[in-house]
Amino acid sequence: MRYADNRLFLIDNIMVNDLVGRGTFVMNLGPNPARLANNILLGAGAVLSGAGVLTNNLLATHAGGTPSVTLLNGNGNSGNRITATAVLANVGADDYRLLAGSPAIGMGVDPKSILGTSILVQSEYLHALKLKYRRPTAPFDAGAHAYP
Repeated sequence: MRYADNRLFLIDNIMVNDLVGRGTFVMNLGPNPARLANNILLGAGAVLSGAGVLTNNLLATHAGGTPSVTLLNGNGNSGNRITATAVLANVGADDYRLLAGSPAIGMGVDPKSILGTSILVQSEYLHALKLKYRRPTAPFDAGAHAYP
């Protein structure tokens, strides 16, 4: 191993699996548990292969099927939800902004509680190749875009 401390943190993302019942969102081959928090996972298939802890993630079955989730809120996992839709602007056009009524609004946790150190998220991606201010304080939303 090149570095003494190798860990995977996946926080505030939107991941899409259109393979309906197949595929894996995250594969952790390392010795340390991956930490997944405040993510929106769209589609079905395995959420995590390998060691990991899931905290406040939203699993939305927009493409049909049921996510393969074992002990979603047990064994150190907590705050995770499964829903039929994430209530996003236009998934078909790759527009993943949260709309009013999205279950992702306010369901996130402070990344500091996951990382053990403070990070300041100041912006988010705005198509095409632009940035938009992102509120760095509570309430925290799941996904790559904060609700306005």
